[in-house]
Amino acid sequence: MSRNVSLGIVVVVGALVLAVAFYLLPKTHAPAETVRTEPLRVGVVQHTKGLDSVYEGFKQGMTELGYVEGTDITYEYQFSEGDPEKVRDITRAFIAQNVDMLFVMTSSAAKVVVPETKAAARDDIPVVFTNGVTVLSDGTVASYRSSGNNATGLVPDDTAISIKKLEFLKQINPKAKKVGVFISKGTSSNAREATLAALREGGAGLGIEILTYEVPLAVSAEAGAKEVAATIKSGAVDALMTIPDPPITAPPVNKVIADLGIREKIPTMLLNVGDGGLLAYNLDLIASGKQAATMADRIFRGAKPSDIPIEFPRKNILFIDLGVAKKIGVTIPESLIYAADRVVPAEGETQ
Repeated sequence: MSRNVSLGIVVVVGALVLAVAFYLLPKTHAPAETVRTEPLRVGVVQHTKGLDSVYEGFKQGMTELGYVEGTDITYEYQFSEGDPEKVRDITRAFIAQNVDMLFVMTSSAAKVVVPETKAAARDDIPVVFTNGVTVLSDGTVASYRSSGNNATGLVPDDTAISIKKLEFLKQINPKAKKVGVFISKGTSSNAREATLAALREGGAGLGIEILTYEVPLAVSAEAGAKEVAATIKSGAVDALMTIPDPPITAPPVNKVIADLGIREKIPTMLLNVGDGGLLAYNLDLIASGKQAATMADRIFRGAKPSDIPIEFPRKNILFIDLGVAKKIGVTIPESLIYAADRVVPAEGETQ
């Protein structure tokens, strides 16, 4: 056997030994590139209860990516109750705790969180946001291609989603001409105003006028909504709907609006599945959370947030409650039922 052949055999055998040894090495659960002795810590800033499913989706997504909760990663959840000052306090507390990432829901919250990390000279803490409707217009990010800072996340098209609800309404009731929208009194946000403007413009094209009802928040949003609901006379509107507005999209207020719809026998189009309305059309919140998890994973593996372009949610979901339809005496077109992702049958019926 020649010297070259012998040397070749040695090289091949050596490579095989190394490969087997590498395979037999103990594996760690954590997918992150750096070996850690402590779990990654994620501070969660929730700005509106209507988005709790996004948080659940985020955790599910991280689990599916190999992060075991309690071993590889931990989450600390804080709810700001729609109050920007509470967002500020929560963010400062998380910074003091030296968390590894901030997961933030809504552009209103991100608008506070990102500058707070910069002000504290802690823009080494990455921020992943969802539901960032106005992050570009309010300056939270520099562009969709690159935030230019320590943030990245998802931006939904709430205006298109809201206009689509009006189109669904026209399928249910072609004669509908007035739609009431509950909004919180004394507050404002770019997301809400942009959605209202788009609704008025889109509604005009469908022959629909948008009427806003301001809900006082002095006692509570629920109490204010009940006060407003009591003033709405029969026939004043042909349907009710909600838009991005944290105090209004809370479950207690949704129930007030849903009950008003049943009382007046008119359709209610709310944001999320389970809010109690006839129809819900919004992002698939679980899917959005999972999508955000893939961005968080990239960051934990070493990518910079500014190198991860802003993404758009990939899936919306249409929900129809035939039980509510029966209570208000409307018939949902078969074409709309067929298009729905989820249909709840009326009591005593199957779907």
